[in-house]
Parts: sequence; structure tokens; C-alpha cells
Amino acid sequence: MKIRFSIKRRPFQTAPDYWDHFEFNINKAVLLTDVYNMISAFPVNIEGRAVSPVVRASCQGDENCGKCHVKLNGRDVLACKEIIDPTVACYTLEPYSEQSVIKDLLCESPYNRLVGLTELSLLSTRMDINAQSYRQPDTASQKNDQLLACIDCGICSSVCPQEASPLSAVYVKQYQFLGGNRSLPQVESLAQLCDNTQNCVRSCPSNIPLMNMMGQIKRATTLKLIKNLIGIEL
Repeated sequence: MKIRFSIKRRPFQTAPDYWDHFEFNINKAVLLTDVYNMISAFPVNIEGRAVSPVVRASCQGDENCGKCHVKLNGRDVLACKEIIDPTVACYTLEPYSEQSVIKDLLCESPYNRLVGLTELSLLSTRMDINAQSYRQPDTASQKNDQLLACIDCGICSSVCPQEASPLSAVYVKQYQFLGGNRSLPQVESLAQLCDNTQNCVRSCPSNIPLMNMMGQIKRATTLKLIKNLIGIEL
């Protein structure tokens, strides 16, 4: 079956967007990354015009890096996990964030703009470098292990309806790993904006229970506020 792929493109950051359309005969289920490879091998649009291959984030194909985050038919997906149904006649592909497009489908990761990224990147792995100085007591180890499954794809950020709280997973990760050692007012104030829509939970490819963790941050923040107001340890 011939399937059309309409891709929103941008030649450079400040340029206007435009659409390129490609068609391929696909008779079996394939991954979205396979479609990328088809376009790279034969970058000719439906008008018969040779175009540059679509720029997108490189993907390791192991479903662990989170770099291949895009919007497919309006849904936030990871290209290395998303299966293209050969019975669907057309698909639209867009960058997951209009504000951070570098070129075509390649976006700047929201985590690159977060202060303390290097510190958080170390915590995102099971590296032992200075681990003891960052980790909370052993009672929090199970929550920490859940957060270690985070692949920093940013999907939770893009599906969050609270525009003022766009970095759900990375803030929760920052709080859980560093909260025992220092004050994190930015994390605590953003957590209060969460209105429990559960979008991040439904969309997370690593099945991290973000709402449970966000609730714990809210509770800890409320208790801290009460303690500061009345001077009583709760």
C-alpha cells in the first residue's frame, strides 16, 4: 500500500516552516526509523523533486536514549518504538517542540537548558561517581531506581498542560536525588502547579509513576511551609 508521509520542515532555526510530502509502498509493519531510512535513501518528494534528507536526532535504536522524540499524527512518540501501520494512508510528522527546533525534526533537548544538567546526567545513570554525596537515604532507593529508568526523552514535558511546568521528569529526578541535600524552591513551586491530568503517566515510555512522585513533592512542600509558618516539626 502506498503511504504518504507529510513532514513539517524548517531549514534553520529562524526560518519559516514548510511541508514536504513523501510516498512509499509499505506492505508490512515497519518502525518509524525505517521510514527515516527510506527517505534518506531516496529523498524525492511526491512532486518528483530531489530534496535534502530530513534532519532528525540520531537514534541508537535501543529505546533507551529518548532522542528520537517526535509528533506523529499529533501524538508524542519515540521513532524507534513507533510502528507504522500499513493500512493507514497518511501520516504527519512534526517536531515535538515548535520553540526549540534546530532544523526539520531535530529539536534542542529541554534538558540542555536546565541548570545542573551535568549533575543530573550523572544521576541518570548507575555511575558510582560521587554517588553517596547525591543520594538520599536507603529508604528512597526504590523511588530512585524508578527514576533511573528515565531516558530523558522529554515526552512528559510536551504533554503537560501546564506551560509553566515543562520539565516534569527532570525536576522530579532533581528533587528525589538532590532534595535531601539542598533547597530546591524551583522544583517545589512548579510541583504545586501540577493539576493531576495524568498525561505524563500515560505517555511515559518507561512507565515511571510520575504522579506519585509529584504528589510526594507536594506533600513535602506543604509540610515544610507549615513548619516555617508555625515553627512546629511535623
